[in-house]
Amino acid sequence: MFHGWRARSHHLTRNRRFLIRASVSIVVAGFTIGCLVQWLRVGATSADVRARQVSPTAQKLRESWRRLETAGDPAPRELLGWLARFFKSQDDLAEELGTPPLELDPYLKSGKLFAFDVRAMIVRHVKENREHRLFEDFVTAMLGVRDDRGEAATGRLRHAAAAEPPAPFANEMLARMLLARDQDADVLGALVREGGFDDAALARDDALHLAIERHEAELLAGLMRLPKWRESATPWMRGRIGALTGDVWMQWRGIIAHQMASMRWGLLALALFAAGLWYVILAQRSDDQTWRWFRPALPVVAGVCSVWPALILLTYQEYHLGFVEHAPFPRNIWYFIAGVGLREELSKLALFAVFLPWLLWRRSEGAALLAAAFVGLGFALEENINYYRGGGGIAWLRFLTANFMHVAMTGITGHALYEMLRWRFARAEKFVAAFLLIVMAHGFYDCADEIDEVLNIGLGRFLPLIILILLAGHFFDLLAATTRPDAGIVSPAAVLLIGSALLIAVMFVVAGATTADLGGIAAVGNECVSVAPVIFVYWRKFEVR
Repeated sequence: MFHGWRARSHHLTRNRRFLIRASVSIVVAGFTIGCLVQWLRVGATSADVRARQVSPTAQKLRESWRRLETAGDPAPRELLGWLARFFKSQDDLAEELGTPPLELDPYLKSGKLFAFDVRAMIVRHVKENREHRLFEDFVTAMLGVRDDRGEAATGRLRHAAAAEPPAPFANEMLARMLLARDQDADVLGALVREGGFDDAALARDDALHLAIERHEAELLAGLMRLPKWRESATPWMRGRIGALTGDVWMQWRGIIAHQMASMRWGLLALALFAAGLWYVILAQRSDDQTWRWFRPALPVVAGVCSVWPALILLTYQEYHLGFVEHAPFPRNIWYFIAGVGLREELSKLALFAVFLPWLLWRRSEGAALLAAAFVGLGFALEENINYYRGGGGIAWLRFLTANFMHVAMTGITGHALYEMLRWRFARAEKFVAAFLLIVMAHGFYDCADEIDEVLNIGLGRFLPLIILILLAGHFFDLLAATTRPDAGIVSPAAVLLIGSALLIAVMFVVAGATTADLGGIAAVGNECVSVAPVIFVYWRKFEVR
C-alpha cells in the first residue's frame, strides 16, 4: 500500500469534484459494456432468424411433444397434460402459425392438431381400450363445442367421471373441458376426484390451487390429512393453506420453505450489495467503536425475519378480513393504509421490540434510532429480492426509495417507541402520532398510482418523491440530533455516490445481457433519471462540500 493512502482516501472521498467524476465514469463504463454485451449477444443474429423465433408457449409445447415421442414407456398422464396445455393456447398458436382455428372434421379425418399427430400419440401412450376412447372423446369434446358429436363425447366423459369408481383420466378431462367453456362450478369437485389416483399429480396441484383461490378451508383441511395430497402441496401452498385453516405451524413452515426454495443467489448478491451501502452509511454513525460493523447485523437479521409475520398478516387480512388490493376507489386506498402500511410497520416494530430491553438499559437515543433503522433495512433487503426479478434499473431505484423508506420509517417509529418506554409512557401521544403518520405515509406511498387513476393529476409520479423527501428531512435531522458522524476514511457521501454508480453500471450490463435490443438499456437510464431528485436530497443531507 502506498505511503499516505489513508489521508489521500480521506481527502478524495470528501472532494465533490472527484466523486462526481468517478461516479460518471463508472456509469459511462457500465453503459458502454452493456451496449457491447447486447451487440455481441444479439447483433450477430440476423433479422430473419429472429423473425422465425417462436413464442415460449409454442416452444414448450414442442419440447414436451418431443419428450413424448422419445419416451420409452407409455405416459398417458403426460399426454393428457400436453393436450390440456395445447387446448389452452390453441388460439395463440393458430395466430402465430397464420392458420384458421381448429375444427372437429379435419381432426377426425387426419388425427392431427396442426402438425402434431395426436391420434398416433394416443395409440402409442394409451393401451387400454376404454382409456383410448376417453382420450378421443376429450379431443372431440374440446373441438366440437357446438357440434352434436362434441356434445355426445361430453356426455360420455361426464358418465365416466361420475361412475363409481370413476374411470382414470375422466374427471381431469371433464375439469379441463369445463374450464375451457367457462363452466367452472364443478371443476374443483372433478379435480379432487381425479386426485385420488396415485399418478394424478397435476390434478392434485390444480385442485389445491383452485381450493386456495376459492378459500375452501374445510376441504383443504380434509385434503391435508391425506398423505398424497399433503406431499403434493408446495411450500407456497402450505403457507396459504395454513392461513386458511388456522394451522399457524403449517403456515410458518410453508412461508420459510417457500422463501428458501425461491431464492435466486444472483439477486440475493445484488440485494445484499444495495443494502450494504446503507449498512455502511448508518454504521458510521454508531458510537460503539469496537462492534460498530458487526452489532448491526443482529437487527438486520431481525428485519429479514419480520417479513414472515407480515406475510401471515397479509393472508389473515385477505382471507378473513376481506382486504382486496384492486377494490373500487376509495376502498383500495384503505387496503394500502390499513393493509400494507399497517401490517409491515407492525411487523418491523415487533421485531425491533426484541432489542428494547438492551436499548433501555443502555439509555441511548442514537442506538435506538439506529437499531430500528437496521431492522427496516433487513425488511427491505428480503423484500427487494422479488422486485429485482423485474430487471431494468429497479436495483438502484429501490436502493434510493424502498431501502431508505423502510430504514427511515422504522427508525422514526422505533425511536418514538423507545422514547415512550424510556419516559414511562409520558410521551405516548408522540409515539401514537408518529406511528399513525408513518402508516398513512406508507399507504399513500404505495397507492399513489391508484389515486392518480381516479384524480389524474400526476400524483403517481410526484407523491412518492414528496413522501421520500419529507422522510429524508425528518430522519436525517433526527440522526444528526441523536448521533455523531464518524470521521472515518471514507465519507458517507462517497459510499452513496460510488455505490449508486456501481449499481447503475451493473444494471446496464444486466440489461445488455438479458434484453433483445437497446430499449432495455434505455429503460434503465429512464428509471434512474426519474429518481435523480432523491439522491440530490440525500447528498445535501450528507453536507458534501
